[in-house]
Amino acid sequence: MGVWGVKALESDEAYDLIRFLEEKLPEDNKIELSQVITLLQENNFLSSNFEDIDAFYDNNAVTIAELYLEFKDNGKFSFPYDDVSINIVKSFTADEVALRYLLELLTDIQHNGERAVEREMVKFWRNSDRWESWKEHINILIRRLEDELVR
Repeated sequence: MGVWGVKALESDEAYDLIRFLEEKLPEDNKIELSQVITLLQENNFLSSNFEDIDAFYDNNAVTIAELYLEFKDNGKFSFPYDDVSINIVKSFTADEVALRYLLELLTDIQHNGERAVEREMVKFWRNSDRWESWKEHINILIRRLEDELVR
């Protein structure tokens, strides 16, 4: 996994996911979290089964949470890539079901220790010098998603 920061968006896998989403953007450039999740599940970027433990799925779940919250904060995406056209998205909305799904995925990642098998993503970060920063980032994403559900 090529990473340069604790955010999932700071990885090669996120770039691949963004490139995939660009191909699927609706003509009106308005996206809904529930549709993104369904699209990713249908194309094996996310699993619909919470028992599937996979670094690829985990990174994509975190990436989608980061994308949604970045758009919520800034009304746009800001990527360091010159060749990314997803920046033309005009809106990114979410319903309660989609937010709860993402929240459950991230909470499952956060509570990795409750499983017999350690997640690859967690093992990667636990063995890095940025473990505490990564854990805090996941905690912030979870709190932000919880806040979204309260609104």
